[in-house]
Amino acid sequence: MWRPNEVGGLFPELRQALYTARLRELRPDALMPAEVVEIATAGGADCLGMSDAGRLENGMRADLAVWPGDDLGDMADPLAGLVLGPDRRVRHLLVGGRFVVTDGLVGGVDLLDAHRDLARRATRLWD
Repeated sequence: MWRPNEVGGLFPELRQALYTARLRELRPDALMPAEVVEIATAGGADCLGMSDAGRLENGMRADLAVWPGDDLGDMADPLAGLVLGPDRRVRHLLVGGRFVVTDGLVGGVDLLDAHRDLARRATRLWD
């Protein structure tokens, strides 16, 4: 059975892109963690024609995500730890300057109700 490699998470996809580039070039430095993050952020915004997003610069729109880094220890490159390390759930997420996730909890959404609604809708798809 065919299965896509997409798991829906940012870092597994970045990791896959990084490893693919390194394997293709047969060089461990073919693509570095900072470069793959830039491709995903600035490159993604550019592909969508969003010249005012994708970069942390004065005057740019920004949606910001914060991941826990407690277990990164004294890594010289914490970004590499996020890209290459174990998957983490986002701790805080700001979209349009508004917190939508705080301490790992989605604000303004009753997750139990959302799960029930999703299950109900999914069941209707197969009926």
